[in-house]
Amino acid sequence: MHKFTSLLAPFMQAYVSYQKASAHWNEASYEPNLVLFDRYCKKQYSQAALLCQEMVDGWCHKRGTETNNSCRSRIYVIVSFIRYLRKRGKTNVVEPDIPRKERCTYIPHSFTDAELEKFFRACDSLPFISCTPEQRSRKITIPVFFRLLYSSGIRTYEARMLRVEDVDLCHGIMNIRYSKGHAQHYVVLHDSMLDLLKIYDAAIRKQYPNRAYFFPARGNIFHRRKWVQTNFRELWNKYNSSHATAYELRHHYAIENINRWTDEGFRFDAKLLYLSKSMGHKTLESTKYYYSLVPGIADVLEKKQAWILKALCRRWIMKKATHESVIIARHINVFLNEYVPSQKSRSSHTLKSYQYALTLYIGFLEAEKGISPESLFGGCFSRTIIEEWLQWLMEQRSCSPETCNNRLASLRAFLKYLGSREISLLHLSEDATRIPRKKELRKK
Repeated sequence: MHKFTSLLAPFMQAYVSYQKASAHWNEASYEPNLVLFDRYCKKQYSQAALLCQEMVDGWCHKRGTETNNSCRSRIYVIVSFIRYLRKRGKTNVVEPDIPRKERCTYIPHSFTDAELEKFFRACDSLPFISCTPEQRSRKITIPVFFRLLYSSGIRTYEARMLRVEDVDLCHGIMNIRYSKGHAQHYVVLHDSMLDLLKIYDAAIRKQYPNRAYFFPARGNIFHRRKWVQTNFRELWNKYNSSHATAYELRHHYAIENINRWTDEGFRFDAKLLYLSKSMGHKTLESTKYYYSLVPGIADVLEKKQAWILKALCRRWIMKKATHESVIIARHINVFLNEYVPSQKSRSSHTLKSYQYALTLYIGFLEAEKGISPESLFGGCFSRTIIEEWLQWLMEQRSCSPETCNNRLASLRAFLKYLGSREISLLHLSEDATRIPRKKELRKK
C-alpha cells in the first residue's frame, strides 16, 4: 500500500485499517484516489493537521473534463472517509453530494472467433526467457489468466486478487471475495478451465512454493492493473488491428450466454438469475444491461413473453382446467392483446411491462406455490400471495424496490381490469391496492 504523507496521514491510515478489517476496502479503486487526495492536501494545505471544508470542496467538485460517473469514482472514497471521521467526532466537515450515476453509453468491443483465436495464439507463443523468476512466470501465467477471464466472466481485479485458498481445485469452485460492491460470490469453473488451472498451479508452485495469491507477482503480492493492461494490449495488437480491452472479455462472456438462451421459456429467467449471481451483480437489473448489447434481444424477449402467455392460455383451455382458471386465462389474453393496445395512453413499453409481470407471477405460482396454470383460481391473487411474490422478487431475483413497485403496478392494472369484467373477482383489485409499495432508495 502507498504511504500517506500529509498531516492527515494518521487519520487516513486508521480509516484504511478499519475498512480492511470490515472487508470493505478496494485496493484497485479506493486506494489510488485516497492517495491522490492525500497528495493534494499536502501540496495545497501543507500545515493543516485537520480536515476542513475548503479542502473537501476544492477536491470533490466536478471537473470540466469529468462525467458524473468518473467524478463518483474519484470522490466516493473521500465521502466515505469523511463519514468515518464524523462518526468518531474527528471533523465537522459536511460530506459533498455524490453525482447521480449515469447510464453508460459505451459500447464494448464485439469479439469475433478469429480475433480471439489470434489473441490466444499470441498468449501461447510468448518466448521463454529464463533470466528472472518474473519473466519465467509470465510465460506460464499469461495464457491461463486471460483464459480464466474469457471462460468465467469475472472482473480483471477479481482474477488479480484471487488468493490460493479461494480456488478449490478439487471441486472446481472459485470464491470471489474481493468484488464490486463487496458482493462476495462463487463461480463454478468449466472442466477444461479447471484442468488448465491444475496444470498452472503445479507449475507455478515450483517458483513460488509459499505464494499467497493464485497469480503471484514479485514480492508475494497480486499483479497491478497496469500489468493486465500492458500485457493484453501487447498481445492483442500482435495480430489484431481493432481496439479492445481485457475487461471486455467479461462483456463477451455475458453476451455469449444470453445469445444461447433465445429458445428458452421460463428457464430463460432462471438462467439469467444464475448468470447474474455468477457475475457478482447485486441486482438482476445490472445483468439486464447486457440486453442492450445483444442485437435484437429486446425484440426476442418481447416475443418470448407474449408467446409464453399465449401458450399458457392454450394450455389452460385445452387441458382439464377449472372453470375459474379458463375465465382468468381468457381475460389475460384479452387484456394483453386487445384492451391494453386499444388504450391510447398506454405505450408499447407499458404492454411489455404487463406481459413480463404476469409471466413472472404465473411462473412464481407454479414454481413456488405448486399451483399449475390450469388450476388457477381467484385466491391465487390474494394479498398474501402477492406480498410473498414481491418478497420472492427481491430475495430470489435480486430486484430493486423500484422494480418490485413496477411489477406490482402491472399486476394491479390487470386485477382492476379483471374485476371490472367479473364482479365476483372485484375484491382482488381492492385487496391489491392495499398492499404497501416497497420503500425506494432516495436518489441524490
